[in-house]
Amino acid sequence: MEGLPYFMVSRENGQNKYSGFCVDLLDILADTLNFTYRFVTPPDGEWGDKRDGNWTGLIGLLERKEADIVLPLAPSAERSEAVDWTVPFDYWYNGVAVRRVYGTSASGTAFIAPFHWMVYVCIAVTYVLATLVLMGLLRAEKSMSPERKTHATSTQTIVQSIEIMFGSLLNKGKWR
Repeated sequence: MEGLPYFMVSRENGQNKYSGFCVDLLDILADTLNFTYRFVTPPDGEWGDKRDGNWTGLIGLLERKEADIVLPLAPSAERSEAVDWTVPFDYWYNGVAVRRVYGTSASGTAFIAPFHWMVYVCIAVTYVLATLVLMGLLRAEKSMSPERKTHATSTQTIVQSIEIMFGSLLNKGKWR
């Protein structure tokens, strides 16, 4: 079972060698918290599904107390009934595929093209309102900050707000 780049298995001198981000993380935890570990592979080679009321794979190992920790494994509502999760250390951003109409070219608006005109109105109103709220917050922050000698003008804060909102749209909601 591999979960690239988080968990990889290779063979060296007839032995399994484990590597990847999760193995590095486990090594740090083991050194810091002073414990040892060994890797156990589920006999069915599965990640963990519920079948006939019993868990398979890695979740089954946890449930039967044949393992104390599982890595890497994606949380799901069903799995949450059987196990507890840490705070996620990574997020995967997935896209949506939309069928292309024959004879048309790919477009950045292909996903939103089917929407009703009212959706576009709502997006525009939300954009304007969020910009105004952000402008107010920027003004309040600058006027309340004792280390700043100059106060922001309306032009400065509205330009900053529009830049932040436009950047957020282009950044697809990911903050850096």
